[in-house]
Amino acid sequence: MPKMNIIITGVTSGIGKELCKAYVNAGHCVFGIGRRKENLNSLREELKESTGNFIPYEFDLSELQKLPELTQKIQSEFNFINLFIANAGYSIKDNTLNLGLNEIHHNLKVNFLATLGILDAIKESLSQNKGQVALISSFLADVNLPGFTSYTISKKAIDLYHSSSYLEYKSIGIDLTLIHPGFTKSDIRNRDKSGHYHSSQQSANVSFLEMETSLVAAKIINAIKKRKRKSIIGLHTKVLIFVFRYFGFVLYPLINFMYKNHLKKSLLKAD
Repeated sequence: MPKMNIIITGVTSGIGKELCKAYVNAGHCVFGIGRRKENLNSLREELKESTGNFIPYEFDLSELQKLPELTQKIQSEFNFINLFIANAGYSIKDNTLNLGLNEIHHNLKVNFLATLGILDAIKESLSQNKGQVALISSFLADVNLPGFTSYTISKKAIDLYHSSSYLEYKSIGIDLTLIHPGFTKSDIRNRDKSGHYHSSQQSANVSFLEMETSLVAAKIINAIKKRKRKSIIGLHTKVLIFVFRYFGFVLYPLINFMYKNHLKKSLLKAD
């Protein structure tokens, strides 16, 4: 396979980190965007003996006003672009009634709006090279659960953007691939409602469903290689989406009951 120039957001942990490692180790050049400087430096050290090239760039995607600086840096590093993987994102797990406009807007900026800004700046280069864009969404765009409203909105926005613009991008030679990972072993849930990272943040106990991050990354790379329009990662993810899509009327009363119990336990714990 010819060497590709690739942009990946959110490379400091989780799926983004594994995607970056896989592509660089395969000999490609990756412009990796992340917010945590120490993690970027650690990843650069890990990849220094690789056959490819890793260009780390520290950037906070919530700072939309600074996107021109980011895209200018990309264009100074790459004469052409083959692939953009919009992976960065974080999940807010909180009662919707506790979220203000600022928290929801911040979630949208990182998970969705920054992707549009980057894509707008690089679409000409992608078009010239018959490039591809992989949009990392989530099964929660289809499986709507209480406590994840802000995250679900941001991921549903990605899904709707993909479905409504797919043919328009196709007309200029760019393939959009929508990815729906399921539960993955990562720190995506270790964020507070303002997006700040906390190593000790409690996440949902779904370890029995979680897939290894490296396996999820490998499946995503395979979907990208096949230039699929959409790929759902993991059997449990496909089952969950199917069940909620066709049998949601049965499940929602159960979810409502479980959520009420969860609220009661939370109140008792607070007392």
